[in-house]
Amino acid sequence: MTYLLRPLNALRSFEAAARHRSFQRAAGELHVTAGAIGQQVRALEDLLGVELFKRVHNRLVLTDIGRSYARAARDAFERLTTATAALGAAHPAVVMRLGVRAGLPLNGPQGLLPLIEEFRRTASVTLLLTVRVYQPAGMAELIEGKIDAAILDGADHPEGFRSVSLAGMAWGKGNNFLVAPEGTADCPEITALREWLLKPAARQVPRRGEAPTFS
Repeated sequence: MTYLLRPLNALRSFEAAARHRSFQRAAGELHVTAGAIGQQVRALEDLLGVELFKRVHNRLVLTDIGRSYARAARDAFERLTTATAALGAAHPAVVMRLGVRAGLPLNGPQGLLPLIEEFRRTASVTLLLTVRVYQPAGMAELIEGKIDAAILDGADHPEGFRSVSLAGMAWGKGNNFLVAPEGTADCPEITALREWLLKPAARQVPRRGEAPTFS
């Protein structure tokens, strides 16, 4: 059977733009320019003969057809991801890039890295996931798509990003938040990280000379 598929790059660009509601954020995720995303989407619209997006007050809005097609495209990519994970590949299928604000301790019993390493070992069983930590990193790197999520201070972040308070974490004094783009904030990898960071064990300050434990 021959499948009547449109160019994969155009489909990827469209799905990312639909999920982020932004050519700029889609470009950051796919490591191309916003102009390239726009060209791919317009080419896809020309091939399909339908309008997938409208510009409303300088905002990107899916048409009814675009919304339906975006759901189908997302489902197809999710199925491919699941099938790839089921192969039991020797290397993680997903790399999460986590940015960390300057000044947040990484090493030692109250540092972030022991918690992240424990999360990686646990999550990789089901998500085939590895985590790369970048410090210092901030909102600029998140907007540009250089990282997938960030631990930042303060709750005042641009529209289109979701902030979840991590107040009370043993490893991070201060007003810390896990910030991720709205379009990917509920993906399995970021959801798992968020839930892990909010575990009660992460809020327990270990006694002197004692490493934190997680269950």
